[in-house]
Formats: sequence, C-alpha cells, structure tokens
Amino acid sequence: MSYDTYLSVTLTALAVFLAVVGILVGLLAVWGYKTICEEAGRVASEKAEAAIAGYLSGQKIGEQLKGLVLEHVQREGDRVYDDLSVTGQADETKLGKEYPGEKPTGEQR
Repeated sequence: MSYDTYLSVTLTALAVFLAVVGILVGLLAVWGYKTICEEAGRVASEKAEAAIAGYLSGQKIGEQLKGLVLEHVQREGDRVYDDLSVTGQADETKLGKEYPGEKPTGEQR
C-alpha cells in the first residue's frame, strides 16, 4: 500500500467520522432545544399560576372586584328604574307577575 493510498483512505475515514459527529451534534441540538422549550414552558406556567393565585388571594383584588360589581349593579339598577319611569311603572309596588298557582297556606307539609 502506497503512501498516497494510505493518505486517501485516512482522509476519507476522517471525513466520514466528521460527518457522523456532525449529524450526532445536530440531533443532540434539536433534542436539547426541544427539551429546553418544554422545561421553560412548564416553569413559566408554574410561575404564572403562582403569581395569579397570589394576586387573586390578596385583599386588594377582592376590594377592586367588590367595587366593580357594586358599580355595575348600581348602573343597571338605575337603567331599570329609568326604563320603568318612562313606562310609568316605577311607582307601582308590584312589578312582577303573580305566581299562577295556589297561594301557600300557613301550614306546609
């Protein structure tokens, strides 16, 4: 075997080896990227859930929600009263219909 043949075989083997190593590195990179994305998503989800739970359990959010609900109920009550005032029913004591059944007696079984 001459030196030229030996050198040619050695360089070919080295090229094949480097190609295999490159493919392995590529596969490991894809696997690592996928794993990092999954882990980052899991950690972000846990942190977000903990932050939201802490925020919702706080006193401040309860007061804000209570204020928003009260404001909404008052606004809707005013709208209903205004609508009833226009129709002339606001001063009547009975606004709803009576139940179409028998009136309950004092003793029920």
